[in-house]
Amino acid sequence: MLSVALLGSSICCVLIPLSASSVMLKALLAGLGICQGAGAPACLAMLNSWYPNASRGAAVSAWNTSQNLGAAALAGAAAVTLSQFGDWRLVFWIPAGLCTVLAVVILHYGLDRPWREGFPTLTEMYGKAGVPALCTPASETYWQLIWLTFRSSPALILLIILNALLYFIRFGVINWMVSYLPSEKGLILSHAQSLF
Repeated sequence: MLSVALLGSSICCVLIPLSASSVMLKALLAGLGICQGAGAPACLAMLNSWYPNASRGAAVSAWNTSQNLGAAALAGAAAVTLSQFGDWRLVFWIPAGLCTVLAVVILHYGLDRPWREGFPTLTEMYGKAGVPALCTPASETYWQLIWLTFRSSPALILLIILNALLYFIRFGVINWMVSYLPSEKGLILSHAQSLF
């Protein structure tokens, strides 16, 4: 699934600079979002299969941080690409090429579950620490579990609301910062983009 999601992202990134209409651009951006969204569950499933309960949180945190670091590095890489080559389309095409190579590598060499690759299971390696901790009966449906979680944890509801608000702020800043800095603060557009 991760390979397919990466390949789909690559295709969208190749086509975005070639889009001739706003409808096509919107469709490609939606496709890019769907492909990138599909990669997250695949990564989390892999982490769940390879890390025991005690270290799974740290593994997921490192994975999540790597996304943010990659996004931050992308802005610098885009600036370097533009200054070196001058063609804005390469800002999409170079990552698409790298993503395609990564998709092929993962498809060819990517590891599935440990026991399917000849390794022992997490339970065999870590004993009870490798067994997933279930705190709810298996007979509960998905929506019953969601309802029980919400009802039993007001702190979780608050965290969900705060997380949503932080994303609104984050994407709001992403969308207007590059326009705001030159028009209201007098920065040169290239400096505003660097600060962004």
